[in-house]
Amino acid sequence: MSAQSSSNPAFSMRALARVCVRLGVVAAAVLWASALLPFLSPTAEAHPNVIISGTAFIDEAGTPWTTANGGGCDGSTQNIGISANGAASVSGSCDATTGAFSISVHTPDSDKPLVVYLNTNGGDRGATYTVNDTRSAGISGLSLTRNLVRVRSDSTAISKWTGFMLDVFDQDQDADVPLLAGPVNLTTPASIGFQLEAGNDMTGPTNVSVGSLQVDGSITTITQLTLTGSGTSTNCAADHGTQMPLCVTGTLAKPVTTTFAGTSATQVPNLPWNSLKLAPSGPGNPTYVLGTGPGQDITTDF
Repeated sequence: MSAQSSSNPAFSMRALARVCVRLGVVAAAVLWASALLPFLSPTAEAHPNVIISGTAFIDEAGTPWTTANGGGCDGSTQNIGISANGAASVSGSCDATTGAFSISVHTPDSDKPLVVYLNTNGGDRGATYTVNDTRSAGISGLSLTRNLVRVRSDSTAISKWTGFMLDVFDQDQDADVPLLAGPVNLTTPASIGFQLEAGNDMTGPTNVSVGSLQVDGSITTITQLTLTGSGTSTNCAADHGTQMPLCVTGTLAKPVTTTFAGTSATQVPNLPWNSLKLAPSGPGNPTYVLGTGPGQDITTDF
């Protein structure tokens, strides 16, 4: 048989057919399938299903988000949503006693975001963003907390975040996700805090308006920061709405302008401000406790 003939798919199929007649129906089916594989899509690579597990909490103190505690975990309601790299979300239930969840999802590539959120159709809101190590690696031990957007990494290689990564699945895709993100703007409601966990960096967005901001990692690109929530606790482990609206245990390059816009008592931390503005966003008579240093430009707008 010449090299030209052996490279002809039609010739190869006819030769294979003659062999299959002799081998019988079962063997023929196997051989035909093997022969056809090279002519099918050779680049289609299915992502495996992996298990994403963690616990849903009502607060930072670790109170489970169960119906007994005023949350939603009852062991049957599908109110934990997960989206991998912007794909349609899948949902699962959480334990009625512990708030634990364990959900099988198609995983994205190791550098693509995954978000777990309270999928309540307009009820409690909270979300945790992360990235995984590989397509075949599951993630365990996630914390999903009501009234908080948490950004972290479960990868040993990826720890840098951008607004574009968060924008892959946010409020535009499901209104239950309490975050609207993009390359320039990042926004949460006043009732929702935003936390960047230790070991993570964020570059962009530049305009950030959140209920509270907790920086345990590093953010160096914010130019306009607006904090719409209130709080007086200097304990950064306290709940959003209790802790002061800006808690920095990592690195926050000082924005051009930082505005505290809460409508109740607020502690302002002692940080090297460029321009600090106190501008309550609604009615009330809030008290701002300032821990300011020399050489700061402080303006008030009541």
